[in-house]
Amino acid sequence: MPKITLPTALQAAEMRTYTDSNGYHSQTTVPVELLPVTTGTLAAVNATVNTDITDAASVSVVITGTLSMTIAFEVSIDGTTWVPINLVNSSTMIAGTSTGAITAGNIGFSGSVVGWRKFRVKASAFVSGSATVSISPAGASASSMVSALLPQFTPTNPLPVKQDSSGLSVTATSTAGAAVTLTLPAAGSGLYHYIDAIEINLYNTAARTGSATPISVTSTNIPGAPSWIFPTAGNIGEIERYNQSATYRIKSTAANTASTLVCPAVTGGLWKATVVYATGA
Repeated sequence: MPKITLPTALQAAEMRTYTDSNGYHSQTTVPVELLPVTTGTLAAVNATVNTDITDAASVSVVITGTLSMTIAFEVSIDGTTWVPINLVNSSTMIAGTSTGAITAGNIGFSGSVVGWRKFRVKASAFVSGSATVSISPAGASASSMVSALLPQFTPTNPLPVKQDSSGLSVTATSTAGAAVTLTLPAAGSGLYHYIDAIEINLYNTAARTGSATPISVTSTNIPGAPSWIFPTAGNIGEIERYNQSATYRIKSTAANTASTLVCPAVTGGLWKATVVYATGA
């Protein structure tokens, strides 16, 4: 079979495999357009490297250099109003709208930018140094747009189950009538909590009489500072339960900071709360 040379702008391709009703397999190569790479330097707070992504379906970003800063990813339709966008860290396979606080380069990110026209990488917080940023947009078919968002699994990088890390869960239990705070300890420099599940139980150790003001469990270092309400009335032996399993991991607000659930004292009540989580940049 003769070799087929792709045009210069199409030096990448997606291989598709088809199976017909008789079980015969065939393959075809669909060219993927690689758009021009944009490079620039971040050496001050709010410095940016911008590129046009009108014809792009995805972008890949490589950050190198000796640096200490936080770098954010943003997109825009008009080049005036910018909003955050998630890219996937190629090492941790965790998505985020920024790198978190980093002190070393050689980091890669990628993700979908379908529907947007402008993309930029921004030094949202700056301490010192200089970051060299390379942005590579690519056109792609619908199927490769999806695959660009997903980790590429191999025998040495097997498919994880929700990417959970072993042992990363915390449970806090109160005594009857007492308050309790569940605390996820600070994860380390530049690291965030990624919450997979939250369960909060209120067990009635005695009959409780209702009132107009509900019982409120509050949180810290979780985006939006969510809270959960529980009834004030209940029979002895009953359990009120809140259980949330996140479709997408909930990233803590600040890096290297404890995240908490605060359960107030309830007369005739006992709390048991559990959070399942992982850590990452």
